[in-house]
Amino acid sequence: MNNNLFQVATRKRYRFETHRGLLSVEDLWLLSLEDLDNVAKNVNAKLKEASTESFITRRSTGNQELENKLEIVKAIIETKLDEQQAAKIRSEKAAKIAQLKTIAGQKATEALGARSLEDIQKMIKELEEEQ
Repeated sequence: MNNNLFQVATRKRYRFETHRGLLSVEDLWLLSLEDLDNVAKNVNAKLKEASTESFITRRSTGNQELENKLEIVKAIIETKLDEQQAAKIRSEKAAKIAQLKTIAGQKATEALGARSLEDIQKMIKELEEEQ
């Protein structure tokens, strides 16, 4: 459904009112989550103003456009939130890997330091011979 919604939006050239002026659907992807939230609130307020409390009258095309716009902004917000969460998880994993590598290096140093003097001198001699 979302793909069809974006297709409708681009074909009908939907524009969204923002503090930067009118923006296209493509431009919405460049906005911050806070700005997108403001756009969604603005569209939702217009939708509420345009709504009538009758169940026997048909929806106007203006209402349908506003509903589509709201769904588009919500979809973009959801995608950005998912991306933000994924980035946070990646960052946490990278920090954990760095921490584990540091600990592994310390353990390797400790293990090397625990060797006998003869073993260390033998290792030095072997490495010097390889040069």
